[in-house]
Amino acid sequence: KLVNHEEAFRQREPCPIGLFQNGPIFLSVNPSTEPPGTQYGPCHPLVLQFDGRNPDTKPLALEPAWAAGTYFTDHSYRGFAADGENGELLLLNINAKTSEQFVSHRDRQGQWHARGTIAFPIRACYPQVALRNGAAHVLAIGDIVEPNEEWRKLKIEKTGSKWDYVFRRLFYTFTADVSGKPFSQPIEVDSVEKTAGHITNLDLHVDPAGTAHLLYLKRPHQHAFMRDKYFPGEPMVSLLEYAVLKDGKVVARRTLV
Repeated sequence: KLVNHEEAFRQREPCPIGLFQNGPIFLSVNPSTEPPGTQYGPCHPLVLQFDGRNPDTKPLALEPAWAAGTYFTDHSYRGFAADGENGELLLLNINAKTSEQFVSHRDRQGQWHARGTIAFPIRACYPQVALRNGAAHVLAIGDIVEPNEEWRKLKIEKTGSKWDYVFRRLFYTFTADVSGKPFSQPIEVDSVEKTAGHITNLDLHVDPAGTAHLLYLKRPHQHAFMRDKYFPGEPMVSLLEYAVLKDGKVVARRTLV
């Protein structure tokens, strides 16, 4: 049964949920502050706290803390995670001008703290975020306009669409202590940049030992017409990939399917 819903639907992107064990439900929201219909306008990110036993009651609106220099819009590309055992939250929201991911952390005392920013080598979006025992992990996919002008022209010719963002480079970063240490220099977990492919980041799990387990979908060639012209004879395949990272380094990887 539907027990609660937004009165005014003022946001573009999904609103991820986090849970504490035997406690409240948290919802990341990013409502616009501009008139209806405004695109790329300023937004005001919040976290709504619902009573898990009475979810139909009005939620509390929590105000995350951010480092200076934010510029949040409806294209928020947010990441959100809860450490249910320790009662902590982690929220990411992208600066629409600089592409930095801003980080906000809610500690077990319920206080929000600005934890700086993450700068990936290129704009990276749609992050999976994990928080466990003070350590934070982020998996994000590159999201930029096709950088190869020749390939871009061919795709416009074949598809008729000028929208041409590509998702080819997968990045990971972490910090062993989100309250006191900055995130590590992001590493590139995988790439299909040279073969005009596509990567979809799927899931991120951190085990009790602090090891990160990554799952993603990899297509070496996104379009058959691109394969035919530039990589003739190569198969069109989709690969379910699994990688294991420890202390910021890939220690194992394999193709599952």
